[in-house]
Formats: sequence, C-alpha cells, structure tokens
Amino acid sequence: MDVTTEVLFGHGTLYEFVTEAGVGVGIHATRDGCFELYTREPDDPDAARLWLRLTAGEARTIAMILAARERPG
Repeated sequence: MDVTTEVLFGHGTLYEFVTEAGVGVGIHATRDGCFELYTREPDDPDAARLWLRLTAGEARTIAMILAARERPG
C-alpha cells in the first residue's frame, strides 16, 4: 500500500492512502500532538465523509488495538 506524506508547514504532517475498497483515508498529525482522521468521498476527493479529532492518548489506544490484532493469539 502506498502512503503519501505531505508536510503542512505550521500545521503538522498529512498521511494519505487508498484502501483496497477505493476509499481515501487521511491522517493529519497536528503540531499540537492531536490527530485528525478522515475518509474521503470516492466521487468527491475534497469532501470528508468521516472526521475524528483524537488526542495523542486516544490515537495510541487505537494503534495498540490495531497492532494487537496483527499478533496471533
């Protein structure tokens, strides 16, 4: 999977990729330590379908849950 990275000077870093189902996903790591997670409408890449603002702790919790699912057991 290809992930594009764009530094948004003064705002943080934006990471984007497209899922196998064709849904665009973006994660904006903000300068204040929060994360904004969104999906893009397939027919309108400028429109966000889902948008969540997460604290650093909330983002770590989600990352731990997703990483735990990768391990057998």
